[in-house]
Amino acid sequence: PVGQMYVERQPTVIVLMGFAVLAEQRGRGIGATALRMLLDEAARDGKPVRLHVEQTNPARRLYERLGFRWIADEGVHWLMEWAPAPAD
Repeated sequence: PVGQMYVERQPTVIVLMGFAVLAEQRGRGIGATALRMLLDEAARDGKPVRLHVEQTNPARRLYERLGFRWIADEGVHWLMEWAPAPAD
């Protein structure tokens, strides 16, 4: 085990409820790979992925690199969303 990912698959959206990689495993691409797998699933299903992240959490940069965008300021947390490319 290198971490954990809690995902709620709703009819119109996938919600990343919790995500963590053990400190000694960080920086190896494990988190990015796991998130890309989730984004691939969301793209196949045509669903956005949403998550909450503390504004000061360094993981926010990873989410932004993967294409998540800020959609709401909820005080200490931001609501971020990744959306699949529109169908042609």
